[in-house]
Amino acid sequence: MDTQSLICGYHDWAPGKLRKQVWTFMHMIGTPDEFKNLQGLHSMILLLFPQLHNKITLRQSDLYELIYDYDRIVVPFYEIFKENCSKKRHKFFSNKLI
Repeated sequence: MDTQSLICGYHDWAPGKLRKQVWTFMHMIGTPDEFKNLQGLHSMILLLFPQLHNKITLRQSDLYELIYDYDRIVVPFYEIFKENCSKKRHKFFSNKLI
């Protein structure tokens, strides 16, 4: 995202801009069509912005829709960077999006 200038000023982005920029990035890198859906977008947002992983923070933010997919995506896309055991690595790298 950085090389395409899609991340400049992300700290000040409204949720709509975050979604738009990540969606644009997904198209630029050639994300397969099977991931061009809401869960794929949520997965990519959490992968690119792991600081959003906190479920309580998400409930209180404008990105509350990530909660719908949270339980399916949090282990593969956040905890791999937090706690790196072989089981979690396997789950992360066996995910089709990765």
